[in-house]
Amino acid sequence: MDMEPRYDYSEMSLESLADTRAWQIARLEQVQDALKEKVRIQYQAGDSIMHLSKKAGVTRPTLYAWLSE
Repeated sequence: MDMEPRYDYSEMSLESLADTRAWQIARLEQVQDALKEKVRIQYQAGDSIMHLSKKAGVTRPTLYAWLSE
C-alpha cells in the first residue's frame, strides 16, 4: 500500500492546506469508526484483546477504551 503523500504541500495555498487537513481528519474518523466496529465484532466473537491489538495496530488500553464506549 502506497502511503506517500500525493500532494506537494509546499506548493499549496493556505486555504487548500486547510481544506486538505479537514478532509483528512474526517476520513481518519471514518476509518477509525470502522476499525472500532470490526474490533467490537471480533471481540464479541471471542478474539483476544492481545490478538486484536496486534491486528488493529493499537495498544491494549486503546482497545479497552473503544470497547467501553
